[in-house]
Amino acid sequence: MLKFRFYIFFACVAVVSLCVSSCTTADERASALRTVAEADSLDKRGVLYADTVLLRSAADVLSPYFHRTEKAKALYYLGRNYSQLNLDAPAADCYIAADKFEPEDARLRGRLYGNMAYICAQQEEDSLAIILYKEASSQYLIACDTLRYSYALLNESYSYHRLQNYAISDSIWNKAVMLASNDMLFIARANTFRACSYNHQNRPAPALALLKSSESNPDKSFLYWQYALTYYNLANIDSASFYSEKILQISSVPAHVMDAYFFLGQKAEKDENIKKVAYYADKRNDWEYIARTSNNQRILAIEKIADYMHKPYNRQRKIIVSVALSAVILILLSVLFLFYQRIRYRRVVKSKERIISGNESLINQLNQSATDDQLNRLLSSINNHIDKTDLLKSLHWKDDLQLVQDINLYMFGFAARLLDKYPEVTINNLRLYVLTILDCSHKEIAKYMNKSEKSIKNTKARASQKLGTSSAELRQFLIDFISQPID
Repeated sequence: MLKFRFYIFFACVAVVSLCVSSCTTADERASALRTVAEADSLDKRGVLYADTVLLRSAADVLSPYFHRTEKAKALYYLGRNYSQLNLDAPAADCYIAADKFEPEDARLRGRLYGNMAYICAQQEEDSLAIILYKEASSQYLIACDTLRYSYALLNESYSYHRLQNYAISDSIWNKAVMLASNDMLFIARANTFRACSYNHQNRPAPALALLKSSESNPDKSFLYWQYALTYYNLANIDSASFYSEKILQISSVPAHVMDAYFFLGQKAEKDENIKKVAYYADKRNDWEYIARTSNNQRILAIEKIADYMHKPYNRQRKIIVSVALSAVILILLSVLFLFYQRIRYRRVVKSKERIISGNESLINQLNQSATDDQLNRLLSSINNHIDKTDLLKSLHWKDDLQLVQDINLYMFGFAARLLDKYPEVTINNLRLYVLTILDCSHKEIAKYMNKSEKSIKNTKARASQKLGTSSAELRQFLIDFISQPID
């Protein structure tokens, strides 16, 4: 008793503590939800929400049980802020943490996978990037976001290209362009990606033709970088240095800036300007240090992403194994049930054979001239060869005709004779009479007929009136009726 009271006291303390904590953090939760809503609104307008402190606070405050999607969004926007600062390791932590909450927004999950894939693609971990882009594509399909789905396909085709799998890359690129053929910005970005592919294959002429049709590409840093690479491959150092200067004005991507300083150094070397050559070399070395720092961050991020992407597959494997085990257990249970049904059927058949032989013997003796004492002794042997449990449980009366046939089989034509003499008797009355003959209690009858005991008492009283007797004398009346000689 003391132990039980202790459990009650502990539960009450836990409930009160939960209520108090929820009251004290209500304002914080409201502020966190406003932060996420504001970040979401700015994101739809193409503006990055840069308040990292508020986003981190929102991610800590929101409950994964009541605000799962909002918490995931806060972590997603926090990860994007880290990515803008070239802090890919904490960004990957945020993306992974957000995906673990399994937000209901499929578009959000697609963006999480897409950003993780972008981190991998920057480090040229294209095999892992392809897996992530495929996951992103599947989520965008669920969200019916055709444009983002096309972008995911475009990035996937670029990763295939870097793996030198050009056939698959071209087929995916064509599919992406076909899906988003009405979006000119997408077409411009797709053409820039294709120009990048041509530059990788050292085919600057078609690359330049595609770049000239891609001026509307909003990613100017990438566009100018490809222009500079293309003109450098065409041995046009002046044009390459022109676009390199444009890159330095707008870009902070280490790879783009380093190549820009390289092209400018080549131009200075051509002009025999030693000071500028040394200056651009120093700048390029500075950006190489920044790139190494970013690469270290990115390598750590990729290790975390690769480890996380391995775990969902393990989870899927566990789900498959559990489903397979459940199926095996279900099959075994089905086999056992069929085996039990077969044994039960054999037992019922044997019971029927025994009852039929007993009935034949009793009917033969009842049809002979016998005294009342002899008839009573014979009828008292009914319980010796009729198993009440077998009748109630083993035989399931599926319809009214089957019910009458079974009662006639077990009780020497009792049902047919009773219905013939008392036409107002219903099938339910007949069922009640049989259960009464078998000396079932009101509780047993109620359970069998799926009614309450009070209803059974009232039904039994009305059924007795139909036979002209009372509830108390009903069983004796029915036994006497069975004991009447059979014509």
